[in-house]
Amino acid sequence: MWTEIQQVQEHQRHELVLTGPDVAKRIAEAGLDEHLYNLVSVNFLEISKTALTLLDSRLGNLKNLTRLVLHYNKLKELPESLGKLSKLKFLDVSHNEIEELPEVFSSLTELHSINASVNLLGKIADLSQCVHLTYVDVSHNKLEDFPENLCSGSLVNLLDIKLNANQMRNVSPEITLLTGLKQMDLSVNRITVLPKELSECQKLKEVLLQDNPLKDARLKKLIDQKPPKFKAVLDYIRDHCAPMKTAAATEAAAGKAKAAGKSKNKKKDGGGDEEVDVVLDEIVIMQGTDESKRVVCKPSVAEVRPYIVCCIIRNLQLDVPAKLKKFISIQTDLHDDLCDKRMAATIATHDLDLIKGDITYEARPPRAIKLQPLKRSADVSAEVLVNQLRDEADALRKEKKRSTYSGIHKYLNLLQDKTTYPCLVAADGTVISFPPITNSDKTKISPATKNVLVEVTGSKSLAVCKAVMDKLLLDCLKAGLVVIEGEKTGTEESGDDDVEDVTKAVAAVAVTPSSTAAKVLIVEQVKVFEEAGELKVVYPSRVDLNVSHVTVTRS
Repeated sequence: MWTEIQQVQEHQRHELVLTGPDVAKRIAEAGLDEHLYNLVSVNFLEISKTALTLLDSRLGNLKNLTRLVLHYNKLKELPESLGKLSKLKFLDVSHNEIEELPEVFSSLTELHSINASVNLLGKIADLSQCVHLTYVDVSHNKLEDFPENLCSGSLVNLLDIKLNANQMRNVSPEITLLTGLKQMDLSVNRITVLPKELSECQKLKEVLLQDNPLKDARLKKLIDQKPPKFKAVLDYIRDHCAPMKTAAATEAAAGKAKAAGKSKNKKKDGGGDEEVDVVLDEIVIMQGTDESKRVVCKPSVAEVRPYIVCCIIRNLQLDVPAKLKKFISIQTDLHDDLCDKRMAATIATHDLDLIKGDITYEARPPRAIKLQPLKRSADVSAEVLVNQLRDEADALRKEKKRSTYSGIHKYLNLLQDKTTYPCLVAADGTVISFPPITNSDKTKISPATKNVLVEVTGSKSLAVCKAVMDKLLLDCLKAGLVVIEGEKTGTEESGDDDVEDVTKAVAAVAVTPSSTAAKVLIVEQVKVFEEAGELKVVYPSRVDLNVSHVTVTRS
């Protein structure tokens, strides 16, 4: 039995990583150790950078897998037993030689992300039952036609699709069925004509179309402009490209037009109509100024944890114990669900007024990161902290006779084999965050906090980080964690100050919440820049928080 597999069995671990030259040599000489298929308690499995060509059907025995990483191998196919992994959320089979995905994805209803890039795929499987999908990457394959299997009205959570570097000649008009789609990469294909329906995707704001032999020279010139002008491209497609609707796409478009018409009529009527009875909550987005907090992202995080979005919430009411507890509970629930146990993304919140100057997001060797972790009284290096947490985890697991880690300890595997760790550093050198493990006790939120800086970092995609931030803000609004004018807070003095601060903040940017709004959440944009000064991401941008059940007012 291989040592790695034996250790997982003996220590009742739930993660197994098999990678590198030594593993590759063993697989080449004798194949994969069959004892692997007995590790039924494992929830994370990675086999990478080997010459593995085939997986046994017993892969289906690993019924507790939530994350399966099989990239950089020589796999020709995936076993049908993959369909037995009903808890699977993240699947990465990129950089292999797979020609066809098995038709078993109807059983993988918990899937959030699929990466099958850099293979030999000529088609993809039916994904319509994977209703939690947010991300699909099938770039660098041999797709000749736009995959119709992706165009399903059930995929309401699908945010990001990568289809670049294929051989596609068309774009399906049924793309309009993907009502949540925000980003799509269709570059480096053989597309000659684009359908008008592409511009009718309700939330699509970024579409890459470079290096296609488009017949429309003006459109091709517009697409090739740098930086990309996505809105101008989509407007041109809407005004100059012909529709190619199928019956299903027509029905979807008609439904959306009807809904949009109703919404418009409600706004015009203003009152006296029964349709105006519904009072929507509101999010007011304040545009950042030259004095606003900014984040600089260094190249060192690119290979560790490259994605980050931040924003500032100006009117959370945290001096009421129940609301502070609920705010923490919302983050915990998101970490368990949408963040996939922090594997996809991690949330951290800070008292903005305790952070000095601008923030740097970078990666450092573990010894070079010193911070005061939450609920600890002194600074400690990340290296010492991680070692302490591992020792605590093993001791606690043995004492309680548990087979799994709990609390913060269950995230330690995310740092396995990392030579540098990500961190956020304030201008005075204070490390305020060490994702995905902890943030600093020095900037933690408390009942006295009035302005909250929220960060979401991740290793999967920017779209996932934005989706997490969207959900956090909407959940805070829904839970009523905002200061409401005229409502008593935990202490009368702090309540009056908060209301005054909110009023001044809104007035400063000439944005007034709707008088009919039930609850109002005030959010300030934060811009993230590359080290060279180029804007990397701003949140919330005009493509974020596009929801129908909340009024969004942008300055």
